[in-house]
Amino acid sequence: LIDNKYYDVEIEKIFIMNFKNYKLDGTPEQEIFIGKGYKVNADISNCFPSIYTHSIPWVLIGKIGAKKNKGFTKLYYNKIDNATQWLNYGETHGILIGPHSSNLISEIILVAVDYKLSKKYKYIRNIDDYTCYVKSHEEAEQFLLDLSIELKKYGLSLNHKKTEIIKLPSSFEKPWKNKLKLFKLDSYSGGIKYTGIMPFLDMALNLMKDNKNNAAILNYAFKILIKKKMTPSAKKYFINIIHHLVLLYPYLIFLLDKIFNEKELITQENIEKISSDIFNLGKEKRNYEAMSYALYFALKYNFKLKEKINLLEEAKRKE
Repeated sequence: LIDNKYYDVEIEKIFIMNFKNYKLDGTPEQEIFIGKGYKVNADISNCFPSIYTHSIPWVLIGKIGAKKNKGFTKLYYNKIDNATQWLNYGETHGILIGPHSSNLISEIILVAVDYKLSKKYKYIRNIDDYTCYVKSHEEAEQFLLDLSIELKKYGLSLNHKKTEIIKLPSSFEKPWKNKLKLFKLDSYSGGIKYTGIMPFLDMALNLMKDNKNNAAILNYAFKILIKKKMTPSAKKYFINIIHHLVLLYPYLIFLLDKIFNEKELITQENIEKISSDIFNLGKEKRNYEAMSYALYFALKYNFKLKEKINLLEEAKRKE
């Protein structure tokens, strides 16, 4: 329901954190930058690994009430706190990256920050990234100070390396996104050729490296390619590059599910091989999240992993 009108919008998952649909086409930025002289970009430092599980009850009922009722484990907010710890080996600091439950937990906390800041500023938050429009440089600095104060209440802090104040006007689209959008893919008979996909992926990799290994860049590049028809050689190269990259950068594994769903793009044999290699990598590096992804793929795409290991016992031996 948007402006009292219903629209049919195709959504692939029940819960998508980064799904953008501002009145079907557009961005809310266009309604808040008018009359402003500066843009502030800010990012929470290690957001999910820094979240303190006890801050969940703090947000839901207040810090005083949460501390007073800490021992009552059957209260709903303490159940959420304990369940969140359980997912991370009983740790109170840090939540898993990837699961939808973690996104919801982060929203519980960050919406409380929004409640305070939105009374004074007009800004957009995309998970843990903030874009605020203000009239002066002084107001920009004040926004960063106020944001830091509110985050600190929940044990969070700003990533000062990604914090910037930009004088307007400036481009609204990220430069790397424009470069990927405008790249002309070499095609033949309606399908992208190997000679088209190779330089495109090379550029995407270079852009990722130039932007502090930002996984969003490869994610965007993959989304562009998945929608395209490819020649057999281009398809093979694409899958091989993906296979190579997820082993080099395990934090990219979350991108695989969308690719694995494309039956015209990838074979069952490829899915099984990539999943097996991810499992072995996780076992070797003690990366239990990677191993869990491999098991998830095995269940979803109906195959058996040849490797055998008692994950629970292995996790208990984790140093």
